[in-house]
Amino acid sequence: MTAFERFEDMRSWQSARELVGMIYRPTDLQDFSHDFALRDQIRRAVISVMSNLKKLIQKPGETNYSTKEESGEYSIELPDNIT
Repeated sequence: MTAFERFEDMRSWQSARELVGMIYRPTDLQDFSHDFALRDQIRRAVISVMSNLKKLIQKPGETNYSTKEESGEYSIELPDNIT
């Protein structure tokens, strides 16, 4: 198993970040943009993949959550090509 210094170094996290871009673009289209609940649920699901991968490299007992993260607001940057 490879040790990672940062979660951004994980190839699986990088792939999940690409997946976010693939999901955000179509959910901006008119069909999705009017169904706020469905759009938001799909977006939250794909963001949770990135968040869960980030949690994998935390040391046991380590909690580096901010108040925002505990409230469900994550500080994960989206790919630049997402508008």
